[in-house]
Amino acid sequence: MVAAADQQAVVRVNCAHASLLGIDRSREIDILTLLADSKLVPKVLFINDDVMVSEYINGAKLTKVMLENPPLRLQIKKNLKEISSFLSSHERRFSYLIHCERYVKQLMREQLQLVDVSHLFSLAEYLDSQDWTPSLCHHDLVRENVLVSDDGVHFLDWEYAAMGHPAYDWVSLFGNEFPLDEMDCGPVSLEMWQLLGNFQRELDKLWRILNIKLIENFESGR
Repeated sequence: MVAAADQQAVVRVNCAHASLLGIDRSREIDILTLLADSKLVPKVLFINDDVMVSEYINGAKLTKVMLENPPLRLQIKKNLKEISSFLSSHERRFSYLIHCERYVKQLMREQLQLVDVSHLFSLAEYLDSQDWTPSLCHHDLVRENVLVSDDGVHFLDWEYAAMGHPAYDWVSLFGNEFPLDEMDCGPVSLEMWQLLGNFQRELDKLWRILNIKLIENFESGR
């Protein structure tokens, strides 16, 4: 956070290996521009490939206890419905299999032994093959990326946003802690809900392995 007089802002310095992690900065800019008037994201004051400066919002990161509050949970669900209503005419349907393949190609055999790649690919391939209408997805909607303030709910860190599966963010945020019939993400079977959860857990493992490798390479100057 930086401040000047009574003005406060948050500065994010982008990681040097963003593209290797599947982050598309031009897509992020397009999506943040799309959401700019929604008040669901902090106002972006400046952004390019190297840095993003956004408004500082005085709020609290969402916790499990907060999410168990019915009125707040209802508000968040309304917000997710609003996010899914935004359509990007520039973006094609996201391929989860291609995303996973890009990660795997960067890792050595011993690193890949730490995750069940064949299972991950199978889940991604099945997900891509199903008939679903893409909607705007955050794709990293952990509770830490949800900020609750007096002005409402705000969603942070849109680096992985794309036109993805309409239930993806709902699974990320609510998982198995709330009944499926309470969700309002369109028709989704219990099988698909569970598949998305399994896929996200396996993808998170792969992401952590790749991120560690890239950090080590960066620190060693390779």
